[in-house]
Amino acid sequence: IGIAQSEHRKIFEKFYRVSSGHGHETKGTGLGLALVKNIIDAHQGLITLQSKPGEGSTFILHFPRK
Repeated sequence: IGIAQSEHRKIFEKFYRVSSGHGHETKGTGLGLALVKNIIDAHQGLITLQSKPGEGSTFILHFPRK
């Protein structure tokens, strides 16, 4: 569904869920992206987000070569 630019930094926080107005229809705890961010950080990597409300989101994980 896409994520507003103002929400991009917050979505990687534990238990944070974007308010879409459809809260009763959306399932989840808000832990998934926080876990992904912790794993990326542990590997000295980077996660980037490209998103537009109404269009969708793309998450790109960058892992350093060892």
